[in-house]
Amino acid sequence: MAALPSRLSALCVGLLLALLLAEGLVRALYLERRWLPDLVTFQEHDADLPIHRVSADPALGYELVPGSELSTGRVRWFGDAPRELRVNSLGFRDVERRVLKEPGVLRILALGGSNTYGASVTQGNTWPAQLEQVLRERGQAAEVWNLGVDGYVPGQKHLLFDRALEEFAPDLVLMQVFNRGPRHFLPMRRSELVQSFRRDPGHYVENLRAVPEPGSFAFGLFRASALVRAGVLLHNRMERRDKPGVVPEGLWDELNRRDDAALRARLAGDIPVWIVIPPVDLPDGVFPTPPGRTVDLRALAPPSRPDVRDIHPGAAVYRWYAESIADALQAAGD
Repeated sequence: MAALPSRLSALCVGLLLALLLAEGLVRALYLERRWLPDLVTFQEHDADLPIHRVSADPALGYELVPGSELSTGRVRWFGDAPRELRVNSLGFRDVERRVLKEPGVLRILALGGSNTYGASVTQGNTWPAQLEQVLRERGQAAEVWNLGVDGYVPGQKHLLFDRALEEFAPDLVLMQVFNRGPRHFLPMRRSELVQSFRRDPGHYVENLRAVPEPGSFAFGLFRASALVRAGVLLHNRMERRDKPGVVPEGLWDELNRRDDAALRARLAGDIPVWIVIPPVDLPDGVFPTPPGRTVDLRALAPPSRPDVRDIHPGAAVYRWYAESIADALQAAGD
């Protein structure tokens, strides 16, 4: 009988050594660096990458470079050529703005992804810029800040929303919806991508199925062990081998539920928030019944232009956006 504990001890030691050997082998083979890039989404608009950078805030991921400028060609046949892109000192694709608000001026902040950023148009032709022009033409002293960033999903917009409320004291926020899913990444070296996940482990939860619940002992083990992470990565690679770049349905649904809850919390705040829905077919799960006040451009009579249903339309369609949003704001104020 005395031999049994010895055998169990030897078995445990052998198992521990095997696990340590496997852990070392996985690290030596850099499996996470090799497998992770196939399971995340990267920012696609290469032409505008020079005015983007990795953000110091790991949850935000990336941002525009304050004070940067860029001139590029047409990215859509109906887009502007050339496209002039200028980022102000606050880090937004907008004219220079004073943080201190002038008395009697309505301050509106527009948050969104590439539709708000204005991926196809030159400086001054985005819908926030044209909305400011329309409101002023109608006698309203207003400034409409363009806080749109190409590719931002709700989680990033909500972070920017919280910062903007604290720093810029808006009277109204317009939240443009379209993008859903995990946060995108700028193209980067594989080692830098892994470091981004280490800085913000929420990326694992957003991009991978079978990740343990954050805050649990299992999640701590997942973060500490390259072997455990390799197992989760292998599971996801096998699951998506025939559907590269597709977010699994269950993961997508969970992200949507979390984003909806975050938006509803902000709608319940003291600052009015309106949702702006572009006149396009929204991805599945994007607010079938939008909460709060909404400017639903899908429900309006659009201009007769071939790009009106494009998520990145030309300047004339953005003018229609601006006039329609101004109509809705003025109707609510009457």
